[in-house]
Amino acid sequence: MHARTLVFRTVEDPTVEIGPDDCRLVGANLFLGGRIVPLDDDGRLGVALACAALTEPLVRDVVVPFAAEFRFDDGGTYAADGTARVVDADVPAAGIVQAACALRLTSGPPGVIGGTATSASVFDPAGVLGAGTGSVWTINAYFDD
Repeated sequence: MHARTLVFRTVEDPTVEIGPDDCRLVGANLFLGGRIVPLDDDGRLGVALACAALTEPLVRDVVVPFAAEFRFDDGGTYAADGTARVVDADVPAAGIVQAACALRLTSGPPGVIGGTATSASVFDPAGVLGAGTGSVWTINAYFDD
């Protein structure tokens, strides 16, 4: 067995289309498409598709079902399901949601037997920051040799 750790950012991108047919999460009503980029620049590594099932306002400590798929340009695709927890909903300004995702890998490149995908995320639906929605992700994937 061996492990692979990936660390990258995702940046919301309206040109990356996602809808109900792209999400396996039952009851999903929030759909986010974005680019996968390196931590230190805006070069493109792939696309990310994410969805959540929102049933209440996004306020501190709310937990929502969340799913994501990371499609890397090198051909590797990882899918994960779990939850996103709202850490704060008014810092640095009202309407800015900071969240943490804890997801279990459900599929990946050949040989993946499991792992995790975690994030520190900013959701800015009203464009208050002008920087959009994005996350810093870590994927820890385990492979059967």
